[in-house]
Parts: sequence; C-alpha cells; structure tokens
Amino acid sequence: MSEVSTKPRLVYLDYIRVTATVMVMVLHCIYVYYESSENYGLPLWRFLGYVDEFTRTGVPLFFMISGYLTLSRDINDFGAFYRKRFAKVGLPFIAYDVFYYLVGSANAGIEPTFEGYFKGFLVSGNEYHLWFVYSIMFMYLLAPFFRRIVVACNEGQIWFLVMLATFQTTLRPLFNYLFGSYGISLYLANDGFSAYMGYFILGYLLGTHAVGKWIKRTLYILGILSFVTVPYITAKSLMTDGTSFFTGGYTINHYLEAAALFLFFKEFANKPSRLITELSDVSFSAYLIHVFIIEFMREIPLGMSPLKLMSLYAAVAVVLSFLWGEGVKFLVNLIKTLLERLNRSGDPDMPDKRLR
Repeated sequence: MSEVSTKPRLVYLDYIRVTATVMVMVLHCIYVYYESSENYGLPLWRFLGYVDEFTRTGVPLFFMISGYLTLSRDINDFGAFYRKRFAKVGLPFIAYDVFYYLVGSANAGIEPTFEGYFKGFLVSGNEYHLWFVYSIMFMYLLAPFFRRIVVACNEGQIWFLVMLATFQTTLRPLFNYLFGSYGISLYLANDGFSAYMGYFILGYLLGTHAVGKWIKRTLYILGILSFVTVPYITAKSLMTDGTSFFTGGYTINHYLEAAALFLFFKEFANKPSRLITELSDVSFSAYLIHVFIIEFMREIPLGMSPLKLMSLYAAVAVVLSFLWGEGVKFLVNLIKTLLERLNRSGDPDMPDKRLR
C-alpha cells in the first residue's frame, strides 16, 4: 500500500454515504419481524437474515467515512474543529432529540418536562437510532489526537493500531466464541474504548492508501464468505439457544464486509452523479427523521403480508426521509440568504455577492 493524495470531494464517498443511509433505513424496517422468535425458521425470516447481515454494515461505513474525512486533514486548532463539528452534527441532533422526546411523550400521554427530557438525553437520546450521534461525536473528540498518531506512524503501525482498537471488543470475543467450549477463554483487560474506533481508523487507512491487489482480493473474498455464511450460523444459533453472536456492531464479520464494501465503492463508484451528490448532502437529515416516518407507518393498519409491508415501509421511508432532507436544506439556505440580505441592507458599503 502506498500513500495517495486526498481530494476536496471524492465521489465514491457520496455513494457510500447514501448507500449506508438506505441500509440503516431498511434495517429498521425489518427488525421487528426478524427479531420476533415467532418467525424463526420461516422462509421469509431466513431471507431477512441476509438482509439484516448486509444492512448492519451501514453504521460501520458511516464511521469509516468520518474517519477518512477527519483524519486525512490537518487539525491544528482543536477549538475551531470542535465548534465546526458541533454546529454540523450536535445542533441538528439536539433539535431532533427534543422532537422525538415530545412525540414520545404525546404518544405515551405523558406531560413533557425538562427532567424527563434530560434523562433520555443523558443515556443515548430519546429515540433508538440517536445513539449513533453520541458515538460519532466521541470519535470527533478523539480525532485531533488520532490525526497526530496516524501522521507519526507508518502503515504497519497503523494496522497494528487497528488491531489494538478492535482486540477487546472484536477479536477477543471471537476467540472466546470459537474456543470457549474447550475451556479456553481470554480476558486480559476491560473493554476500554469502543471498537468503533477501529472503523474510524480503518476508514482513514483504506481511504488514504492504495490497496494492493492481494489485500483487496483477500478482503473481497472474506467479505463475501462472511456474508454468505454468517446468516446461516446466526439462524441456527437463534433457533437453538436464542443467541446471535455475529449481529453485534463490531463483530469480525461486519469489519470484513464493511472493508470490502468500502474498497468496492472506492474502486468502481467514481462516476459523478448530481443525484447521489444531492442525496449525500442531505443524508444526515434523512437519517435523523427516518425513524419517525417508520414508526408512524407502523401505526397504520394496512392488512398486507409481512414482505409487502416491510417493502412498503422501506420505500416510503427512503423517499420521504430524503425529501425531508431536501426541505431542511432549502429552509437552511433560505434563512442564510435572508440573513445575508439583512446584513447587506444594514451596511451600504458591503458589496453584493451576486455582482461578483
């Protein structure tokens, strides 16, 4: 692998971001059916096992994109970096978190209070998908330090750093899963940092280096084998004892599949698309609102088969969520334009940008 230069905007990252957003939406449309023990063993349930396995790589891909974009650039001013991240991620999160708390309170017939809101805020947000924002914001807090580490390390050292980041929560559990029945078990240390740090650094590593053919082929093969075999193992395990080791967010199968998908998009998704670029720009807003749309649809009795129902949920959630994102973007741009005009009207010496 050799160092390659970064670009202001890489097309394949837009494709990954849009794909990962849709993955998460689909996952949230199927989880109720897939996680119900009443459906274990049914043909549709077995099929959804593969859908579940594939779509669970969406969040790892989010972390990998953020890791690449953050760690491939110099971060000299910690305060400026933190302020920019908070304005871009933290402020929208707070607005949606309050929104979901008010909706949840209304649905439960409970009067909303500041205390009630902050209880949810201090845990992992007031809706189940908002945990991701806490995790990515924590990665942003660490990013300036990671940047200094990866710049000072050579490629082999960065790979070793990925192994250290994933050992306690990814590699050690895998070892114990495979050999625990033989009385062999590792402990060594407490969990420490979440293994999502491994995705963060891996995204930087795969994004900023040209990957050799043998590494690429190995990751492709392992990613495909993981996707083909893990749903079968998970189905058998669920029907036997109700456990599902490989559905965790940072189990080894999701590392392999996310790495393979990241490299696939990097190699083949380089054709510019105005639609993909536009959808990528509003993907965060789409992510934040999609759970509200899905849960709202669940309350509507449609009398459809589970497959048709979940397909409808997914289609409507994708379309409406991205449309919502476009509406938010339009509103934000409108407010910015109005503020600029107000500033110009208050200062006659300020030039009008439209004349430039």
